[in-house]
Amino acid sequence: MVKDGRGNPFIIIECKTYGDEFEREWKKMFLDGGQLFSYFQQARSACFLCLFASDVTEGKRVYRSHIISVKDNAEYLKPLKDPKTFVKATDVGGLFSAWRDTYGLEYETRGLFEEGAGTSGLGTRRRKTADLNDMTRKEIQGLYHAFATILRQHNVSARENAFDRLVNLFLAKIADETLNPEDLEFCWKGTAFDDFYRLLDRLQRLYRDGIRLFMDEEIVSVDRASMESAFRMWKTDPYATRKTILRHFCEMKFHSDSDFAFIDVHNERLFIQNSRILVKIVLMLQDMKIRAGEPNQLLGDLFEGFLDGGVRQSEGQYFTPMPIARFLVSSLPIGELVMEGKISRMVDYACGPGHFLNEYAQHLASFAPATRLPEFRSAVTGTEKEYRLSKAAKVAAIMLGHPEIGIVCSDALSRGAAVKDGTFDVLVWTLPTAWKDSSRPWLLPIERHFPSLKALTPTASFPAVP
Repeated sequence: MVKDGRGNPFIIIECKTYGDEFEREWKKMFLDGGQLFSYFQQARSACFLCLFASDVTEGKRVYRSHIISVKDNAEYLKPLKDPKTFVKATDVGGLFSAWRDTYGLEYETRGLFEEGAGTSGLGTRRRKTADLNDMTRKEIQGLYHAFATILRQHNVSARENAFDRLVNLFLAKIADETLNPEDLEFCWKGTAFDDFYRLLDRLQRLYRDGIRLFMDEEIVSVDRASMESAFRMWKTDPYATRKTILRHFCEMKFHSDSDFAFIDVHNERLFIQNSRILVKIVLMLQDMKIRAGEPNQLLGDLFEGFLDGGVRQSEGQYFTPMPIARFLVSSLPIGELVMEGKISRMVDYACGPGHFLNEYAQHLASFAPATRLPEFRSAVTGTEKEYRLSKAAKVAAIMLGHPEIGIVCSDALSRGAAVKDGTFDVLVWTLPTAWKDSSRPWLLPIERHFPSLKALTPTASFPAVP
């Protein structure tokens, strides 16, 4: 037991052997509160409970710390109707029920034993990218299971919508790791220090910054700071204040979408229900590093796993399987192009989730000097007219360690396409015979970008789309 400056219980720590014993006790806590809640009943002034285990692996200290805040948060409780609380509980069962039913069994994994942490900053310590974990294949499999479990628990059946929201969260987290490496904001700080409104405000701001940084687009996102800034003008210029607030109101009502709504939200009850889902997924992702500093196939596999379960390929959509994309890219004379010294521009103008782009970028690493790889990869471009897939393609490129790949949300069949005609050297594309007709619309971008290929026609050797 750690006491505060007045000698009162502050945090109770239960130590277990690293591995199976720790996992058994943690599972027991989810059933009835375990030993820690029994101790808490005897020391009700404690603010935190912690289940802890440590070990030494390959000469390095490893540890697990699951920290539970057991102080009620008045702001969090305000919108809830007759919630179970720690302060009203009279026994161990009541304390456990407050954690389970009101606070959703939430816990923290950081904030006690890290550098710079301590009783004065418990729960408020800044998170840094140095604190994040590199993923193992076993942990990736665990994430699939955890995500599916969360969707089942909350009856989320729209898997495609859930995948879209997950992509938005990935983009927000990548923006956070890029822009705030010393003070990460993509995290749930616990009910003692956070609430649903503050969390969503941070996520929307990070998502806006990610879209601006990686997609070169602007989206509407009115955060709390913007509204507070508008009210500061009230005394000196009430008309300007009224005008600013009405503009923000119109932006929020008519120009914005629910970027993190796993279920339809149209009242406070559904907002709280969706926020509980969001908190669980943020907790699932917050300790993992998903911005690869160098090519990382594990993170690519992670994204592909979510993609396979989250996108239904309907009429007009065909995502080339990875083995086929790898074979086709391997057939290109990439080594010869690199040896010529010229940086060849490559395009896939219907890139979908970016399989060809990432395979091409990966193959460049086998031939181009490491110091010039970013330059070579920046000459790789994909266009995709479906906005959600263009975001997925960019997220996949970043997670695989190819952030230089350019993704343009544009219809390549349109004359107003964002990519300039006649400027590419390499085209990678699969041509389903289902697209063949007398008007040949599929050939238009090829003719524009590659004038010498105007005579190209589909042959009988192309297989039909399954």
